[in-house]
Amino acid sequence: MLVKIFALLIFLSSLCAGLSPAARAEPARKVPDSTTSGGGYKFVGNAFSGKFHKPGCEFAAKMDASRVVFFKTREEAEKAGQKPCNWCLPGWLKNVRGQVVSPGKGR
Repeated sequence: MLVKIFALLIFLSSLCAGLSPAARAEPARKVPDSTTSGGGYKFVGNAFSGKFHKPGCEFAAKMDASRVVFFKTREEAEKAGQKPCNWCLPGWLKNVRGQVVSPGKGR
């Protein structure tokens, strides 16, 4: 019984070896980090989904490398028709304003 299972595994592995590279599942290639590539880009766009991300975004890391588009500015990405990622560039983030307040005399 064990010999039959082993023979079946060898047969199946020989079938998989004959598949073309496109038919074999390959892990997604990681988007290069802006600090290591020297490109000076600040945003990574996806040509398929039409969304752009910060280079460190977890969704940018899962992106297929053949669909990556680089942008130096947010305006450049939006001009190209890309929309910001809801995870790393949420819409509410650009509307947040802060104000530095010094403590009063009584504190």
